[in-house]
Amino acid sequence: MRPEVESHHGHSAPATLLAAELEDPAGYGRVVLDREARVASIVEERDADDAVRAIKLVNTGVYCFRWPEAAPFLDRLSPDNAQGERYLTDVMVMLRDAQTPARMVHTADAIELTGINDRVQLAFAEGILRDRIRRRLMRNGVTFLSPDTTLVDADVEIGPDTVLYPGVLIEGACSIGGEVVIGPFSRIVDAHIGRGAELQGWNYVARTTVANGAILAPYLHQGAV
Repeated sequence: MRPEVESHHGHSAPATLLAAELEDPAGYGRVVLDREARVASIVEERDADDAVRAIKLVNTGVYCFRWPEAAPFLDRLSPDNAQGERYLTDVMVMLRDAQTPARMVHTADAIELTGINDRVQLAFAEGILRDRIRRRLMRNGVTFLSPDTTLVDADVEIGPDTVLYPGVLIEGACSIGGEVVIGPFSRIVDAHIGRGAELQGWNYVARTTVANGAILAPYLHQGAV
């Protein structure tokens, strides 16, 4: 069980909100706290004034509710706001007015709850995930000569002491043995590269097997297109 959920179960508040502190909170609803650091309200950015927009504590959109206490407030939600929507966040205000305010829990890693609303944010989130893949592989003994230009999918398995040159793309369910050298700007798709093999650069290998110790000359294409 996640610690945030355990925190909710360990208290009697009717609701717990997961919040994050962001340096750039643009696009997120802001969490307004009362003097006792309980949730007073959540204000969507379009409805916020300058003072509220300056708040860096944001709503992640993750809640835990004690249903018997929270359910009666749902029928009272109104679309009277800039977007004409019924905000679940208004329940927080109702709980405050009922003298049973929601609690707030900070997320340990704000990046886990990054919102994706456009292609810019999608690219940012993809970059985070790809960087985690590279870091995991490097810690397991794989060398990336230019990590930022090398893209490896999550299902790829790579043995230790393999060296990946700049511009390498490894996609799909690939397995690459140890002590492999993959030259620059090679693309590998759903393929198995045997131990000690060498791809000398600009190679395309798809849905096939490269034998242990094999050497592929530059610009060689192997397997199904």
